[in-house]
Amino acid sequence: MGDPPAGWHTVLEAAAWVIVESSPTHNRLSVIAGWGGGGKYHHTEAVETATRVRIEVLTQNLVPSDSTVKDVRATQLRFAAIEIYNPVMPNETQSPAVVDTARRMIRELRRGREALAPRVEAFTDDDLARQSACSEWDVSQVLSHLGSGAEIMIGTLNAMLAGDDPPGQEASEAIWARWNAMTRAERAAAWLEMTERHLAGLEALSDEQLRDISVPVPFSPAPLDAAAFVSLRLSEQALHHWDVEVTFDDAAVIPESAAELVVGRIGWMMMRLGKADRWAGEATQIALTLTAPSREWTLSIADAVALDEAAAADAGARLTLPSETFIRLVSGRLRDADSARIDVEGPLRLDDVVVLFPGY
Repeated sequence: MGDPPAGWHTVLEAAAWVIVESSPTHNRLSVIAGWGGGGKYHHTEAVETATRVRIEVLTQNLVPSDSTVKDVRATQLRFAAIEIYNPVMPNETQSPAVVDTARRMIRELRRGREALAPRVEAFTDDDLARQSACSEWDVSQVLSHLGSGAEIMIGTLNAMLAGDDPPGQEASEAIWARWNAMTRAERAAAWLEMTERHLAGLEALSDEQLRDISVPVPFSPAPLDAAAFVSLRLSEQALHHWDVEVTFDDAAVIPESAAELVVGRIGWMMMRLGKADRWAGEATQIALTLTAPSREWTLSIADAVALDEAAAADAGARLTLPSETFIRLVSGRLRDADSARIDVEGPLRLDDVVVLFPGY
């Protein structure tokens, strides 16, 4: 098979057979155990199928399409290699930039929180019940998602500072259940409290603590440094604040100060966000010209969707758009009115690109 590309991690080689656990409703696949290659192999690793689980000589019944609950089954393989792609988040641990970058992101988190807080304080019950830009959530549920996420990150941060392991999935599920049980008004009030506590904790970190932060996460084979860790929250905040703001203001956009910090880290997520099987044409490259801030990148579409942070040498088509609009495009948040912000050149339709990114 040759050497796997960067980011691929061989889980099981020369397998006689393997047991998998599938949960189609959560788009998850876990490799549980296998036998072969000289002995029994045990491994448990949950991954999103969007990150591509590549299994050669694989029968078609791995993930039962009609299942709505977790299902464990054996899949017969012969001399197959199972490889899971977990893209590595861009760390800056080897550079002094980690502290400066983390501080910039924390300041942007504060700016965004202070911009939204007065609106949240003034929301009526009717405002909180309005459908947000998230198709399955009202405004209060978006605030609940952000508030519960802040609470979870507080627990992770406190554990790291104490030298303990981060709280597990059960702790997160208990937090989500508590927020789900709140009234809409309680969610808004709790968002105000928890986001302030979260930011105060980040702002209180010393430069030494920021340099030393190393956060293990299930979706990255390498632990996250402070900049990568804070960037997770900043991406969530930028998108979900927009989900709330555009509910009340059709002209809302992601602020350039946030877009500048988010867009530079979006490449590692492209395999999760992009769905190459929705592309109707042949493998291709699309030149990307982003503005505010300026970037010249390449969007490649083949058996996966990938973002190359270098200019395309011979792309047959080009998209020119603001960076904030690109962030919303790949997050499934492009609106009809946004087409006026996007220039399309060459044999390409904007709709063909939009369909690649169903969003989340």
